Amino acid sequence: FKVDSNELVDGGCNKNGYMAIKPNIVSYVGNDDIFLVGPCFKPEDLHRLYFDNNTFVDCIFIDQTTLTCKTIFSRYLGIRNVRLVVNDGKSFEGSLNFVNLEAKTSLEGFDLI
Repeated sequence: FKVDSNELVDGGCNKNGYMAIKPNIVSYVGNDDIFLVGPCFKPEDLHRLYFDNNTFVDCIFIDQTTLTCKTIFSRYLGIRNVRLVVNDGKSFEGSLNFVNLEAKTSLEGFDLI
């Protein structure tokens, strides 16, 4: 390990477009807060998270690497695809696992793969 400089440079946002969703396990009832992290975001952009039935929610800008959104009610349990669209153009794919609230509570403390 070698350091050639005393200057630290901020890491900045992900230029490859990878997006992480935290938490990725949410209640099927909806209204959970989730965070989308990774791509470069701008406060003036429109950020919409689309669910696999084309329902969308507007996301709130936190900083250049983080947005927050609320989840929707899901009629189905399990993994559902989501797509973040910025200004009706560039998009980023991800997924959420919708679970029964009781099941989610009983699984706390376990690492789910």
